[in-house]
Amino acid sequence: MVAVSGGVYSVAQLLAMTALSRRRRDPAPPPVVAHVHHHLRGVDADADADFVAELAARLGLEHHRRDVHPGDRPTGVADRARRLRLEALREVAEATGREVVLTAHHAEDQLETVLMRLARGVDPARLGMPAVRPIAPGAPVLLVRPVLGVPRRELLATCRAAGIRWREDATNRDRDRPRARLREAVLPVLEDLAPGAAVRVAAAVARTEPARDGGAASGTEDLPLDLERGRLAAMPEADRAKTIRRRTLAAAPHLADRLTRAAVLEVARACDDGIERPRRWHWPAGLEARLDVRSLRIGPRGPEFAEAGGESPAIEIAGPRFPDPSR
Repeated sequence: MVAVSGGVYSVAQLLAMTALSRRRRDPAPPPVVAHVHHHLRGVDADADADFVAELAARLGLEHHRRDVHPGDRPTGVADRARRLRLEALREVAEATGREVVLTAHHAEDQLETVLMRLARGVDPARLGMPAVRPIAPGAPVLLVRPVLGVPRRELLATCRAAGIRWREDATNRDRDRPRARLREAVLPVLEDLAPGAAVRVAAAVARTEPARDGGAASGTEDLPLDLERGRLAAMPEADRAKTIRRRTLAAAPHLADRLTRAAVLEVARACDDGIERPRRWHWPAGLEARLDVRSLRIGPRGPEFAEAGGESPAIEIAGPRFPDPSR
């Protein structure tokens, strides 16, 4: 599901994801478009909502609009708008059966975030936005930022090359807003001193993410995860694979870019096979899936999976790095 505000970056991302979905060799559902109307900018916000609906129709995509009202109280509007927006996006994703919500934060957004958090004295390990995280704690829906390392000029060029117009939000140039002031006064200086700074910072933050996750166990308090094999076997194969993947990523969101569909499907298919001894599969990031007659267990590789004898050799399954469209 693609979150689309109507601005150039979210429109560019929607165009890219639509093109990728149509180039896949295997059948895949097209993106779903979601727009959140915050009712903060009067007729301009109404026009944004109409634009997104028209764009979705032009691309032949399913479209959903949600209305939120963060301005009901005079203070804390920005934080409340963000919270209500994420709640609305999660609601649409769950209603449409989508496991991933894409937002169009780009390299300059990442640089702005790093600078603002650095100025506030945030822990250096938490300066940047993660590329993948649950949309809410414990939620089965993931928030993914696929263009976090892409400079905004490339997203702008995408829309221009496609001949697609976009909406402009005047508040993005309001110097009373910290991000707008930073964008206007600081980022041009940094780019002049060190061309390509935003892309390099975004890449540096991305390299720290595995360390921030601390391996498979960090931030995955729900692992090991046990799923009843009989219940899984009673599901259609596609639903079974979807359940396994969703439950795993809810507990281990750092696997979203590495746990392939093929890896999950391999395990899902084995759930309704008659097995005489436990089987196990090595998943990325130090995780393992182990199937016995009673349950499917997913968790860190370790002695808890190593019973004496009677176990099939582990099958190594590694996945490509996100965003390989062949997934």
